[in-house]
Amino acid sequence: MSTRPSAVADETGIVPIRLIVGVTGHRILAQQEKLGEKVQVAIGMIRDKVKASIEDLPKRLKRDLPEPRLVLRVLSPLAEGANRLVVREILRAPEGQLEVILPLPQPDYESDFQSDISPPGSLEEFRALLNKANLRRELPRPPQRPDVYLKVGQYVVDHCDILIALWDREPSPGVGGTSDIYAYAERSARPIIWIDTLQLGNAPLFVNEAALNVEAVRQIARYNAESVRATTIDREVAAECERLLAVARETGYSVSDLRSICDYLLPYYVRADSLAQRYQWLYQTTGELLHLLAVAAVGVLAWQALFLRDSVWPVFLEIAVILLGIVLWRLEHRGKWQLKYIDYRFLAERFRATIFMAAAEMERTGLEAPRYLSLTFSESDWVVSAFSTVLDRVPHPSEQRNEPGFDRLRRFLIAAWIDPQVHYHRKTKKRHEKRGRWDERLILALVMATIVSAGLHILAELHLRSERARQVGAGAIAAHPVWEGWMRGRYAPNLLLTWFAIVLPALAAAVSAIRNQREREKIAHRSAEMARNLQELKNSMNEADRRDAFLQFVREADETMLYENEDWRVVVRFRANEPLA
Repeated sequence: MSTRPSAVADETGIVPIRLIVGVTGHRILAQQEKLGEKVQVAIGMIRDKVKASIEDLPKRLKRDLPEPRLVLRVLSPLAEGANRLVVREILRAPEGQLEVILPLPQPDYESDFQSDISPPGSLEEFRALLNKANLRRELPRPPQRPDVYLKVGQYVVDHCDILIALWDREPSPGVGGTSDIYAYAERSARPIIWIDTLQLGNAPLFVNEAALNVEAVRQIARYNAESVRATTIDREVAAECERLLAVARETGYSVSDLRSICDYLLPYYVRADSLAQRYQWLYQTTGELLHLLAVAAVGVLAWQALFLRDSVWPVFLEIAVILLGIVLWRLEHRGKWQLKYIDYRFLAERFRATIFMAAAEMERTGLEAPRYLSLTFSESDWVVSAFSTVLDRVPHPSEQRNEPGFDRLRRFLIAAWIDPQVHYHRKTKKRHEKRGRWDERLILALVMATIVSAGLHILAELHLRSERARQVGAGAIAAHPVWEGWMRGRYAPNLLLTWFAIVLPALAAAVSAIRNQREREKIAHRSAEMARNLQELKNSMNEADRRDAFLQFVREADETMLYENEDWRVVVRFRANEPLA
């Protein structure tokens, strides 16, 4: 696989909206100029669909939404005829991109463009378009010759967002023709724009329009509409870039290569990281407040029942507390603070890891969850689309590529990536273990205070209800005139003790619920395992004596962090806050 990057990042980390346009169609076409006009109409239909999906957003979001950048990437094997026609039309647009999927190794595939039916200059046109590709790859397992076009056509359908089909409605004469791919796309519920190559007077027809994943488009638009101060992004980008460049100077890694990577990726990382921190605070603070408001409602009700039976205002206060909790939960639920927190954090961590994978010039791969983490994301997940859009344009190192060995790269990756991650997880383990112990002590203290309050309440009740209680130790003390008046007053200690005996268990339960929601024990355990695994991988990296072996350990480190993030994303997704839980 190879790429031709166009590494121009948005300084504020705005992610372009990208759609992958697949192509199928006939090899021999008449009236290509008119068909090109029809292809432009189809492209306009796609743009209108995207624009309409963004127009459906609430006005408060559209007010802050920057002008959306729509990137159309055509996915094609560059076959003669319809494929190249659509490729040329899409590349005419400023944001047009090309991804080439070769069904065979290039030398074998090029023989198809030197046959008697190939137009003059077909091979040269193929190579010229191939050189314009932002990304090129071969089928993972090249098929036998008879199945070449069927397999590559199915690959295009499986990996595109929408298919443009130039078809005359006639059955295919052989395996893998246009009708076969069109039928496969219909069975796969893929949106199709069909251009009738016989009836050029007919407008392009949008087939299965509802299947277009406009929700991912809306989610990316919502992400781009989030407000982050440009000064904040500039400051954080500069600080993180300087940290990484300092490590590069110490380890001998190419500063110019790293700067080009940082200039492109850091704005995306900083934006996602800043938003993740914002919504983490909102989500976790909301959860804590909801638990504490539930305790407050219990406390107000108990106070009214014990001390203010003839007053009405405590009832209104309790209602106000409950309503406040419902409003707070509604704001969290409507704003999707939990989902934004986990999505933005996941995206930020992927951007961070990509900095180092790019520095190692590792092959760029998208997000594919293993089967046991199938709830992590799907192809329609907006995070996958956003990450892939940024990933495809990451610049390649140029100077570092000429290094005879890989010792500088090894020192840089360990010092700038692995060691900070090990330190982070060890620190996280200690922090959550410490806070977990404090939570346990607080819960135990509240339980003991409840027991003491209940015990003192019993002694007070014995004094009030039995003259014989005056003969025991506590009763003798209670016989004092001052104590006697206090015990029988409006806010008598026995009633206060009753209130504490009611409220303290509720407060202990709230602290326990907050502790469980924060998952301190689980996070501490996972961080300990991550620190151990990364330390072992660091040792393996240091011992590697071949570049390919070293890069395999780099890939394993990236996958270890990815799977940990995927598992965390699934777990937190089902930890939603409940109203006055």
